[in-house]
Amino acid sequence: MNKLAKDEITILAYTFPSQGKEAAYFSKLASAIEKTWVHCGKLKTVIVSSHPFCEVEDFAEKHNNVELQIEPSLIPGNIQSMSLDCIKNLYKRFFTPYVLIVQDDGYPIRSGIEEFVGKADFWGAPIISDGWKRKLAYAIGLGSFNGGFSLRSRALCEHASRKWFSVFKHIFKEDSRHLGEDFYYTTLLKFLPSTWLKFRFPSERASFKFSFDALSGAVTLPSDIKPFGKHGSVNAETTILAYHFWNEEGYEKSFAGVRHAIKETWKHCGLLKTVLVVNKAHKCVEVFAAEHQNVEIQVEPSLIPGNIHTMSVDCNSRLYKRFSTPYVLIVQNDGYPLRPALEEFVGRYDFIGAPYVRDSWWKNRICALLNSWTQNGGFSLRSRRICEAAAKFWNEKYHTLGECTNSSEDIFYTQFLPRHEKSYRRAFRLATNRESLRFSWDGIVPIPPPKEPPFGFHGKSKPFYVLLSSFI
Repeated sequence: MNKLAKDEITILAYTFPSQGKEAAYFSKLASAIEKTWVHCGKLKTVIVSSHPFCEVEDFAEKHNNVELQIEPSLIPGNIQSMSLDCIKNLYKRFFTPYVLIVQDDGYPIRSGIEEFVGKADFWGAPIISDGWKRKLAYAIGLGSFNGGFSLRSRALCEHASRKWFSVFKHIFKEDSRHLGEDFYYTTLLKFLPSTWLKFRFPSERASFKFSFDALSGAVTLPSDIKPFGKHGSVNAETTILAYHFWNEEGYEKSFAGVRHAIKETWKHCGLLKTVLVVNKAHKCVEVFAAEHQNVEIQVEPSLIPGNIHTMSVDCNSRLYKRFSTPYVLIVQNDGYPLRPALEEFVGRYDFIGAPYVRDSWWKNRICALLNSWTQNGGFSLRSRRICEAAAKFWNEKYHTLGECTNSSEDIFYTQFLPRHEKSYRRAFRLATNRESLRFSWDGIVPIPPPKEPPFGFHGKSKPFYVLLSSFI
């Protein structure tokens, strides 16, 4: 980050935890602040707290760039009280030209803040759901942007405060549900001509380059954009799912590999809700579920030990019934994450896995024409929408395919359906060969490994360790 940007930005975070829950809540915020320092440098940082507590005081004492401000008007657990402080007093809390607001679920995921400083007065993720209302709102300049992770000019913060006391205070009650501070800054203020004359707001596409809002899965991130940051925990968006179907003799030994894969996934993605689909409730699986509250066992008798086709049939016909989040991350004993990066892919695609096709211009042309980007399903991220559609086509039309290549669940999702069903081909976003290689590399398919470490891998252990050693 350049020196000019460092001199121009203050990091600011609010914390207003309930009494007795300070340690748990602040640990997440402290992590977000430290991640921000990694990508933006150790900028001056202000923490606005509802009350003093030992964790926030220790953090401020440990870091000489941190200033602690106590604001008694913040009500523990009450977001509205924070919104009012942002509207009325935010400009008083920092003296640099810009402020970067972070939260425990909103922070940078890469470097590059200098790309945005000075180019607009408010940067935040677009938050209006996809559809005609969204297109209309941004077309007429009234699109809303998320404030949980946002970059704002001090001039706009001063303007927001003045207009509250002179205009909006007489229109809205302080407890009005319409007074979310980001809606106030990015929509209500725009109804005043003075806002348009003095301040700049980015386009929808430019805002996606700053941040993506992962909450509720209602906003689709353009596939060609890698945002500077994100808002919204992907933990609430994604379920981890693993199949295990083995005979009695090798059941426990085989499950050790699945257990390792799940723990590696938790290590890099957090303790997400995890579903184990098994052919029988073996003791080792039950013990694992009992040890971890986020694990659910689903017994599926149709899974035949060692028969991958029966797993494909389950994936094709009822995968969407096995989880309720917008996305599912499928892992196996030979396919799981290598590093943290899940938030880079959630919301971008309906299916992404290791590519089966080389990244060449003529093959990409054909794949793009048919939206048929063949990818591995053993370690893959899928939307619930695409799982529902695949099940509908399978159950109504293609369940008679039998045991063949086309019924293999990843081929069915990423090659067969796009080539045979126009509505499917047009409705879903499948990652390209190049994008898929950022997500995962398959040690079984003869495709050169990527130059940079992918998010995860799939394949035999030997090629995997060869790949990993090439990055060290």
